[in-house]
Amino acid sequence: MRGKVSDKQAKLQSYQSRDRTAQEETRELRGAAASAQQREAQMGKELEGQRSQIDAYREDTAGSRALLVQVLVLVQVLVHVPMPELVLDLVQMKASGQPRRPP
Repeated sequence: MRGKVSDKQAKLQSYQSRDRTAQEETRELRGAAASAQQREAQMGKELEGQRSQIDAYREDTAGSRALLVQVLVLVQVLVHVPMPELVLDLVQMKASGQPRRPP
């Protein structure tokens, strides 16, 4: 009879030990999941901020491009130089640092 009682006590202790281990693992996993959710939220905020910066840069460059096109059109009208030739001259002028002399 003593053997049966001690076997049941050993089984009970084994189950209790496994239960404590499972509870500890569950707590650790919940903590890791909470940390991952916090990190995900932080990264989402950072990503949104970066997207806003990109949008602002796009707006800035779009305005600059539009202004450059307007200037090129005005110069073309004033100088009577075809647009592709004018753009080529601007590229060459930037590379050499020297303005092009009119023909």
